[in-house]
Amino acid sequence: MAGLSLLNTVNVALPTNGFKFVVAEGTEQDVTLGVSGSTALSIALGAVTLDLILINTDTNQIVGVIKDGITATPTGFLGLSLEYAGGGEFERIGAGNYMVVISSPTTEGLIGSILNLNLGTSISMEVTDSTKYVTGNVLHTDSDGDVGDTGNGITVSSIQFGSQIETVTAGGVTINGTYGTLIIKSDGSYSYHANGTTGVGQSDVFTYTITDGLGHTSSTTLTMNIESTPPVAVDDIASLSAATAMQSVTWTQSVSNLAVPNTQ
Repeated sequence: MAGLSLLNTVNVALPTNGFKFVVAEGTEQDVTLGVSGSTALSIALGAVTLDLILINTDTNQIVGVIKDGITATPTGFLGLSLEYAGGGEFERIGAGNYMVVISSPTTEGLIGSILNLNLGTSISMEVTDSTKYVTGNVLHTDSDGDVGDTGNGITVSSIQFGSQIETVTAGGVTINGTYGTLIIKSDGSYSYHANGTTGVGQSDVFTYTITDGLGHTSSTTLTMNIESTPPVAVDDIASLSAATAMQSVTWTQSVSNLAVPNTQ
């Protein structure tokens, strides 16, 4: 069996037990997997544990491991069968093509070979929950005006929803909308997670303030339109200049078609 090696300790059989999925551009995704199944054996075995491994098939890199995510327990007459159960969650997976595989057991020799042969046909993997996040960046700097003159970059200094106002830091701040949660950092990068299907057809509108190197500020809005189809993030284009820095400049960034998780 062709496979990969993780730190020379875990072998994974790619052709037989892979579970594939795609994370769309402009999004991140949490994926929770449930694993179940059983297989007959020719010899009795004790309980063993297996790992779930996340592979980015675009780069062929292992990007996540759920250690001991699956337990195989002997059952049946004389323990000549194994039942598999378990699962786990991979969080904030970036855009790309992925495969989740089950590691071969660390058991050596004949026992390991028997288990390897049965992995592909005996185990069923399914997504039990999936949550998408829209990601993007609200900042676009201009070579003219205050920012270019001072050499200092524009930053996001505050974020507001309704009466709630938060100071934005480099590490990011979380603010709750009516239909979802926004996390935004001072460099302008953000992610938005819808709460559920009740928000479909609705919008969350956040107001954020940007500040340049001279302390000039401008308030803008970020609108999240929640739909049931895959998300598309649309960057806004704006800047602070000598002509606009002292007045209020407002525009809307529309992030349309935000997919929401099915929580049923």
